[in-house]
Amino acid sequence: MRKIQLLSVLALLALLLSAGVNAMLAQEPPPQDVDSLNLPGLDGPVSKWTEADLRQFVALAVDERITVPEAQNI
Repeated sequence: MRKIQLLSVLALLALLLSAGVNAMLAQEPPPQDVDSLNLPGLDGPVSKWTEADLRQFVALAVDERITVPEAQNI
């Protein structure tokens, strides 16, 4: 009986590990260059944006004038 329990635990552990590896492999790669995105009304590097630029970015996202992946990259 103990051998069956041990085999069950090992099989479940193998399934969990393979699911975790598959999930890691399915992730999207990080953005290549955030500054190269074409955002209407926003110029310059993101690190130099002012509060007005951030408000403009939020307005673009809310008005759906930029895509979700573009917003996530920022």
